[in-house]
Amino acid sequence: MGISSPLKNPEIWRYRRGDFADRRLINRDYGTSVHGGIAPSPTSSHIVLYAQAPDRGGYAAGWREDGLYEYRGAGSLDERTGRPAAGGASFSRPGNNTLLTSWRKGRPLQLLERQARGPMPFRYVDSFILHDWFEKDVGDGAHVPIFLLRPVEEATHAPHQSYCVRRNEQVQLIPVERHSLLSALRDGSVDPRSMRPEARLEKSFCLFMLQQGYPVWRFEIRHTVGCHPLYTDVWVGGVNLLLETKAKADREHVRQAVAQVIDYTRFLSNPYRAVLVPERPEGDLLKLAHTQRAAVIWPGPRGDWESSAMWLSRLGVTYRR
Repeated sequence: MGISSPLKNPEIWRYRRGDFADRRLINRDYGTSVHGGIAPSPTSSHIVLYAQAPDRGGYAAGWREDGLYEYRGAGSLDERTGRPAAGGASFSRPGNNTLLTSWRKGRPLQLLERQARGPMPFRYVDSFILHDWFEKDVGDGAHVPIFLLRPVEEATHAPHQSYCVRRNEQVQLIPVERHSLLSALRDGSVDPRSMRPEARLEKSFCLFMLQQGYPVWRFEIRHTVGCHPLYTDVWVGGVNLLLETKAKADREHVRQAVAQVIDYTRFLSNPYRAVLVPERPEGDLLKLAHTQRAAVIWPGPRGDWESSAMWLSRLGVTYRR
């Protein structure tokens, strides 16, 4: 069977948990290398990670009891034994540095693994973010770089709490109340039509972001002593995108959403702004949002997402004029 043309939009990650994939096809779709464990895509923001059976050093990547995935980075091998060379781990190597900077650059980590060497296909595990990293002693004076990965749906903070928030007691990062609703959307156990339109729209977009490898959170903003705090709708981690959701795309709702994201921005560190609505607003409302540095996002006709801002295409959102 021949290999067809690449994906039309490589920002959209096509694999779901448990899918088997030939590495050559992943290379075709995302332009990644067929060699090495850390394979950043030159045509999209995705970084593809490959883990497999114990290597020549006897080390096998895998899940830990605390729910993190332990992944071995790139290191030097002893030419004589094929085992890790003696010395400290180098986190400055190109592949390792790509992982270290993945959060800051908004690059999601897509992990695949296989349990045996040879022609067996890899199996897609999940989307991850980098949680931590350290050196591991593997004997004979050799140390290898280890990266701890956290599934993106379980993330409640960025690596070392390095999210883009001003360091003060007014702002707290909190998880989106998403697990039950997103599970319902995914497995069909709850009819999405029973949800409020605004909640259904927001949760659908959150699920799309999670599938692309971007964690979603919200902020609690304590603005005035003695007053109830403000709660933002969605903040997309890694790309610093602040989102306000409305059930209608009319003038009243769009104006209110734009005003809200402007208000929230006073307490945050220059986030990108966007308004999420159920359909494309009229042209004048798009212009209104753009004058306030806010994009507009709405569902597309084919189950995708569309936007008035070209830069959102890096998240898998289709640009529409």
